[in-house]
Amino acid sequence: WQVLESRAILEILRGRIEIVEKFRQMVVNDVPETAPKTGGDNMHDLIASYPWLLNPEWQVLEEEKGITTQLREWGRQDLGEDGYRGRYDFLALADERRLVVIDIKRARHAVELDELQRLETYKDKLAKASDKEITMVMVYGGTLNITEGTRNSWFERPDTELLEWRFVFERVRRQYGHYRAVLE
Repeated sequence: WQVLESRAILEILRGRIEIVEKFRQMVVNDVPETAPKTGGDNMHDLIASYPWLLNPEWQVLEEEKGITTQLREWGRQDLGEDGYRGRYDFLALADERRLVVIDIKRARHAVELDELQRLETYKDKLAKASDKEITMVMVYGGTLNITEGTRNSWFERPDTELLEWRFVFERVRRQYGHYRAVLE
């Protein structure tokens, strides 16, 4: 039974390693974060299908949902009459006490200050309706188009993770490469 179980797990891991390679190609080729009008690969759909790529410890709860819609589902109303039109890419459960609101950008996109502030607005609105701590995560290609002081303040925040795609890829590649080596 142990041999059969090990082989089954190895097959799952081989499949995941193929997905990790696809992930690498998509990062290198700077595929868009959302689906183009004429079809094709995009980071959002890949992450939605395989959320363990971002962090295997997170359980993705929702994807691409408007803040107002989320608040209504939680039995809360948004602050404005017409509702807030912002929408996050993913909302994940990190543990029983913490939610993670995630925004992704394509690999070669330079993140602007207003995009970070929009993520903070998502956090603020969700935090008013939830008893859980909320962490913000921006996944991007490595370029922040903001001043050094602003950059430092965002990196020092305990409620924020600014993750480069290459870091996310390397972490998941190491994890699954290690499992494969152990099983083989």
